[in-house]
Amino acid sequence: MIVGYDNNGYPSVIIGNKVMITTEQPPIVTKQAIEPIAAGPYKIMPWGGVDETSNDFPEVAIAHRKKTPVLHRSLINYTKVVLGQGPYAVRIKEFDANGGEVLEVVKDPEITAMMRNFNIRNYMARTMFNRAQLGNAFVQLVPNNEGTKITKLIPINPRWCRLTQDGKQVIVSNKFPDTEVGSMKAYLLLDETDPFNDLIRMRDEGLLAKNSVIMHLKNPFSNNDYYSEPDWWSALEWVNISQRIPIAIASGMENMLQVFVHMKIPYSYLQRKFPRDQFQTDREHKEAMEAFVKQLEEKLTESKNAKKTLISFFEDEKNGADKWELSIVEHKFNQENIINSTASDTQIAIAAGIMPDLLGLMYGNSKGGSMQRELLLIAYALAWEERQAIADPLEMMIRFNLGDKYADVEVKFRTTFLTALDSGGQTDQVIA
Repeated sequence: MIVGYDNNGYPSVIIGNKVMITTEQPPIVTKQAIEPIAAGPYKIMPWGGVDETSNDFPEVAIAHRKKTPVLHRSLINYTKVVLGQGPYAVRIKEFDANGGEVLEVVKDPEITAMMRNFNIRNYMARTMFNRAQLGNAFVQLVPNNEGTKITKLIPINPRWCRLTQDGKQVIVSNKFPDTEVGSMKAYLLLDETDPFNDLIRMRDEGLLAKNSVIMHLKNPFSNNDYYSEPDWWSALEWVNISQRIPIAIASGMENMLQVFVHMKIPYSYLQRKFPRDQFQTDREHKEAMEAFVKQLEEKLTESKNAKKTLISFFEDEKNGADKWELSIVEHKFNQENIINSTASDTQIAIAAGIMPDLLGLMYGNSKGGSMQRELLLIAYALAWEERQAIADPLEMMIRFNLGDKYADVEVKFRTTFLTALDSGGQTDQVIA
């Protein structure tokens, strides 16, 4: 009899030899609120990981990324697609008849210098990668001593960030997920729904004088209250499969003995090679022969010796000679039977936001350059939400530093559109 239980420990299905029974009205499972945990003087919300009450999700996710090449490359490529060829500041003059934006580039030297600053490039790349990898990014807005201007944006490694229970502070410690040791520092967290006006309020109340604040950039496509899940997390089972494939292949290569030739060696060969009278005990005699056989086995099952020879021993009953026999065995090795990662790589890439064709996986029947160019164009079009999330702190910084006359300034990203070789063999640079 097989009995399945629900989360409350009640039987939900019973399978016997002759009957299957299910509960007509399963008990209602009430989700319990996750309790905060103590971190020094603070109460923080655990990030999850192995389960919802764990606090090591960043470590778990980063470990998966490091061990999964297609996931690592997908996240990098997605980051590069979102960032394009860098930001620039514009105003929207009007909309054309088709609803397209007619843009006017803002020619302010201070803004231009800001867009080309190393600090901004570093902020964008690391923040976007953190958001894609962990579903969350934390950006430190560093003001001047008076708290009247934002001087730079610093991406903080999400591994070291945890939110307080009230959602008003970010606790930073390079010892997380360990909450027992290490120094911790608390930063004010900008309001999630209206960060700019919250920043203005903090300035007016003097909270920005010599104090940094943090803006939390969450993945909106998640139902978690405190920490969002990254998009690729839905393909976690495929990530696990992808990690097992190289192990399986390596194991197969290390133990593979594909038979081309069957070599038969008589037992008398061992008797002549290992005479009993040269060993003091039977055990030493046996160990010497076993070591010889083991050496043969290891040699033949090395990956570089795969598909070579199989050796067996036999006794020549006719004359007792050390007669070796060779017989050709039909080769039935088929590389198509070796497990590969195409399926898992495809699912992981799609979940991470990159079409497999853009990674060279040639998903489906799309093998032409025109299909890849079309997919790249679609990727640019779908990147608007991510681009805006990265642009928000920049737009806030411009307006906060330069005043309301720049309230209508927006940050856009330059995009490269690839053209076919037969259209001139050049790459068109298009502002979008």
